[in-house]
Amino acid sequence: MDIKNIATEAIRTKQILYAKYKTDLSERILYPYAIFESTTSNIDLFCIQHRNPAKPLDNDQPRYFTLKDFSSARLGQTGFNMDA
Repeated sequence: MDIKNIATEAIRTKQILYAKYKTDLSERILYPYAIFESTTSNIDLFCIQHRNPAKPLDNDQPRYFTLKDFSSARLGQTGFNMDA
């Protein structure tokens, strides 16, 4: 399964997404909300970045990521609650 399909499945099932940017040493923990095509024709992910091991004080922040910049992604075993 490619990264876009993994992220789509995480959104559909409200599961945590573990993803690694090409420059990351460790996985980020993401709560994915939406995938969309940006104005520059990239496929982007909007999410809450729950944890970034490279910046431990920068938790639970909204982020946009370009999916092609991820080197890996996998579904977590647990879900998360989307805020209403």
